[in-house]
Amino acid sequence: MMQGGSRDARPTDFISRDDILGMIRAAFQSRDSGYSEDKKRRKDRIGSLSKTLRDMQADGHSMLCSEQIALEAKWRINYSDDWSSVDRRLDDLEVSLKNPQQDEILQQADGSWGPYYEEDYMKLEPTVEMLQKSGIQPAQLKPLRFMADFKDPKWLANYLHRLQISDIAASGRNERAELGAVQTAMSQLICKDELRELLQSPSLDFSISDEMEIGYLDYLRQTQHPRTGYWGPWYRFGGRLFAVQDLSFTFHVIHYRSGNVDNWPQIVDSTFAIKNLVYPAGWRPDADSQYSDHNNYDIVEILFHGWPHMSVSQKERARKEIAAMLEWCLTASVQGDGFASGEGEELDAYYFGVRFLDRVGFWDKAKRFWSRVEPPLPAGTPTPRDLAQHLARGFATLNDTSEEGDTVRSLLRAALCLNQPSA
Repeated sequence: MMQGGSRDARPTDFISRDDILGMIRAAFQSRDSGYSEDKKRRKDRIGSLSKTLRDMQADGHSMLCSEQIALEAKWRINYSDDWSSVDRRLDDLEVSLKNPQQDEILQQADGSWGPYYEEDYMKLEPTVEMLQKSGIQPAQLKPLRFMADFKDPKWLANYLHRLQISDIAASGRNERAELGAVQTAMSQLICKDELRELLQSPSLDFSISDEMEIGYLDYLRQTQHPRTGYWGPWYRFGGRLFAVQDLSFTFHVIHYRSGNVDNWPQIVDSTFAIKNLVYPAGWRPDADSQYSDHNNYDIVEILFHGWPHMSVSQKERARKEIAAMLEWCLTASVQGDGFASGEGEELDAYYFGVRFLDRVGFWDKAKRFWSRVEPPLPAGTPTPRDLAQHLARGFATLNDTSEEGDTVRSLLRAALCLNQPSA
């Protein structure tokens, strides 16, 4: 719960994924006694349609229209109880799958790259991603009219604070996904120099004002938990306010702010305290696994920015945890020319695996912020150069041209340059 008092985190400040999900389900159930059955039917249907979509993409069809519709349908199923809207979107998805020849998604008249999203906020992520595409020029772009409201600092503050607290029993919506998407978009638009420079072009009709930046950073300060140091969504259940510590929210704030946040001792202690909780409340990808490259990258990024603020004991704990994550990555995640992707996308597996290895300084000693000595590596670990070569070869087969793909290629090229064979 959010309240004043001591600034030291207490066990009751941390909430597990199962506990918060139980309260969320109960809140939806209070509105609709058949909620669980209604949701299951739609999840079964989206599961079947998503398999068809994946199969078509595996056959070489981009299916970009269907992909956007599917993402929105999944969001509506998981974060609302508006079943009529869910069914309409599922029908749209089913119809779209009959057309395997789907055109490239271009910037729309409203300035977005989200033509198949009905929810305006969902247009933010593809738009921010495209604005960062290599070589893009303002003269090529249409004005960002769909973001007109965001230029008003008061509107933005009210919007964010409304999303911060989900009152599911009253609204029938869990605002976590929308809040996270908007925070991530705004953090990039405000904190990334290249984006801010691009937005200075008058033709885009959207720029970051001083008032917008001040208001947004003030919002982040207000919503950082005073005892845990973490960010995350809040929920109102039965008159009580529950603040959920969220690894994803916290990572994105710290990452885009380059560590320029308050309450570092609390952040570090909380990061260790939630090790055995399931994501997004903690490190574990599920109840049966301790690690994933995605979560490990988020955690080590937090520890990297927190390192100058850590006590001696915190640094010792961080060294042990990072060494354990590195050993897991090299023994359980790296497989041949790639990473174990599980149920996720191959691109994500490469992206987070490579970023984790880069951040811990596997290829570049200068980046090894956590240790001045060579960490002990498991028997059979490829040399840094060999592993970079294997991963570069495997990643090349994906033919990925996204921003994430550019990052993977850039990091692997740097790894190969830094680890040249001896003369």
